[in-house]
Amino acid sequence: MYNDMILVIFYSVLFYQVAVLDSDEMKTLENDSDWQFVTLGDQQNFGIRTAGLEDKATACQMLVCYARELKEGFSPYTKEVGIRLVSAIG
Repeated sequence: MYNDMILVIFYSVLFYQVAVLDSDEMKTLENDSDWQFVTLGDQQNFGIRTAGLEDKATACQMLVCYARELKEGFSPYTKEVGIRLVSAIG
């Protein structure tokens, strides 16, 4: 159980990558399916690497399930989960 909880916490705090790229830099990533882009103007594009976001959302949902099912049994993990999640969204 402990190892499963640590793995869920790890995935829930994956950091995402963002970038502001000019048109020339954009050419290196425009065919990369891990990135999504929005054009900000003639020469700039805002990109976010979305590959890890689905894993992060799934891990957060799993933490909610663990907390609901374990009730008081989840209390040993509450502090660590709280600290990690707050740092991930902050």
